[in-house]
Amino acid sequence: MELNWRLAPWCFRMASVWPRRDRSIEKRGRCDLLWGIAFVAVWINGCGTSERPSEPVAVSRQAAHDVDAQTRLREVFGAYQASTFYEDDGEVVIRSPRTPASGSFANEQETAPLRVRLDPRQLAVDAYTARIRVSASENAGRSRERLELIAWFNEPETSHFDAQVLMQRWESSPEDRLRLENVLRDEVLRSRVSAGLAGPPPQLEWLLADRPMKKLFTDDSRFEWLDTGEIDGVELQRIAVTSDRERFVFWIHPVTNLIRRVELPVPPSISEQRDGWELFLELRAATFLAPVQGFGNEEASVQFENRPGFREKWVGRFVPVPPPPPSPLLGKEFRVDELLNAKGVGEPGVLLESRFLIVSLSPEDPSDRPAWMAQWGRMLPALNTASSGRMRLIALSSERDVAQTLRQYPSSLVSVVDPAEVSGVLRKLRLSGGAFAVLSTPRNAGTPARLLLVENESDPSSIQNAIAVIRDSQSGIDLPAKIRKDYETLVREYESTLNAERVLAK
Repeated sequence: MELNWRLAPWCFRMASVWPRRDRSIEKRGRCDLLWGIAFVAVWINGCGTSERPSEPVAVSRQAAHDVDAQTRLREVFGAYQASTFYEDDGEVVIRSPRTPASGSFANEQETAPLRVRLDPRQLAVDAYTARIRVSASENAGRSRERLELIAWFNEPETSHFDAQVLMQRWESSPEDRLRLENVLRDEVLRSRVSAGLAGPPPQLEWLLADRPMKKLFTDDSRFEWLDTGEIDGVELQRIAVTSDRERFVFWIHPVTNLIRRVELPVPPSISEQRDGWELFLELRAATFLAPVQGFGNEEASVQFENRPGFREKWVGRFVPVPPPPPSPLLGKEFRVDELLNAKGVGEPGVLLESRFLIVSLSPEDPSDRPAWMAQWGRMLPALNTASSGRMRLIALSSERDVAQTLRQYPSSLVSVVDPAEVSGVLRKLRLSGGAFAVLSTPRNAGTPARLLLVENESDPSSIQNAIAVIRDSQSGIDLPAKIRKDYETLVREYESTLNAERVLAK
C-alpha cells in the first residue's frame, strides 16, 4: 500500500537528510502523532500500486499532462530526493524478441538483482553479485555521526572474491544526506557495479545524488509523453527521454510518483550480438512507506542479509583477485592427426606450412556466435603479420551460417571444421564452447604439436594474448614456462597486497 500523495503531501516534503536524528523526546512524540494521522488517512482512503487507480487517479494523470514531460520527470526525482524511506525489489532484465517456438511465442531472458532500501539510519543494496550495506554506528561527537559500510560479492565461482569483505568508516553530520560517492568510493566495487547490464542502481542516484540523472537534463535531450502503460493492473504514466542517441522510458505511478519500470538502451556490446533485445529495470514492490509497527506489518517486505554467509577476510579496499591458474596442459605435446586430416582443412600439408594453429570452438549459445565470428575476423590481419609468423585459424562449428560467414576469409587463413570430426583433439585440449587453444605446428606429419595457450573465451583481451604468445614464441621464449612463472609472481603479489589491506572487523 502506497501513501496517497494528495492526502499527505507533507510526508514527501520532509527534510531530505540522511541519516536523520530526532532532536528531542517532544519532537519524536509529535512525529509519531503525525505518522499515525497519515496512516489512518491512507488506511481510510485505500491506495496502492497493486490496485487499479480509481477515478481520482485518472484526474491526477490528466493534470500531470498539463505540464511538460521534462517538468514532470523533475517532480518525480524531487519526490525521491525528499523521501526518508524507500524500498524496492528491483531486477534488471534483458530479454530477446518474441519468436515462434513450438507453435507459441517465447522469450529468452536473463535477470540480475538491482534492489535498494534506504531509511534514516541504513542503506542496503543488492546490485548484481555485489552486496552493499551502510549503517550509522556510535556517535563520533556531539555534532558528528560515524557511518560504516561493508560490501562483499556473492560469487561462489570466485570463492566470493576470495572471501574479501570491504569495511570503510567515515564521519558525517546527522543532517547530511548520505553521499553517493562515499557508497561507491572503492575502485573495484565501483567498477564491478558499473560493469553490470544497467550500470550502478539508478535508484541510488535518484535518492542520493545532488542532481539526479543530470546527464538527461541537457539542452540536446528530448522529453515526450507516451501513451499510458499498465503494470500489475495499475495504469502508469510513461515519459521517454532521448539523450545522446540513447532512449530511456520511465513508467511512473501518477499518484505516488514511484518509478515502476525504466526501459534502458541496450549497450553496443550486447546489441551487436543480440539484435532486437530489450533491457529494462523492473522495480517491483517499490514504496516510499516504511513498515508501520502495531498493524501486523513490522517486517520489511524485501529481505536483505546483513552479513555474508562465509568466513570473511576484512579489507580496507578490495584487492583484484588473480584469474584462474593456467591450464596444466601448457607445454605438453599432442598428436593432431585429426586436425590435419579433417574434411574442412584439405591437404594435410596446408597446415604443416603454418607455424602456429589456433583452434577455436564456436559458442554453444547461438546468440553469442556473431560476436565470436566478428572478433576473430577483426583480429586475423594482426595474427597473420610477418612478425607473428604464419598461422592458421581452425574454426570448429557445425552451423551452416558460421561456415558461410568464415569462408569469406582466405582459405590460407581460415579452415572451418565440424567438431565431430576432431572430437579426440577437443577432449585432449579440454576445450568448451567459445574457448580456443594456440599450438605450435608439428614439423612433419605424424609428429606432435605443442600447446602454448588455452583461453576460455574469445574476446579482444584473450585474442591479444594469442598474438603476444605467437610473437614471444617467435623470439624463442618458452611460453608455457613463462606463463607459469608470471602467474606465480602474480599470486605472490596479490597475497602480499591483501595482507597489507587487512583490517579488524570492529
